[in-house]
Amino acid sequence: MQADWPLIRDMFTTDSVLGFTFTKTMFNGAIRVIKETDNELFHSNPIKDRKKIVDSCERILNGLQFYLGDYDHGVAQYVRVPATVARAQRYVIRAR
Repeated sequence: MQADWPLIRDMFTTDSVLGFTFTKTMFNGAIRVIKETDNELFHSNPIKDRKKIVDSCERILNGLQFYLGDYDHGVAQYVRVPATVARAQRYVIRAR
């Protein structure tokens, strides 16, 4: 995608609509954060800075004219299934 920036830039809304310049550097930074987070999740590692990944996703989605906040207001809702097994001392990762 980095090499084809002139081709993919048109996928995103114009700078005048966004209110700022959506640059290749901004795009590459956001994609790098998303890629690194994906790699961490693939290796079953926790996400260290959730705000950073959400900001990066929001930046990309904003450029594509999607509002991430819609997913917090009824478009989609994640409901965690409660655990049924009690926590024991033997577990390696501590509860937060």
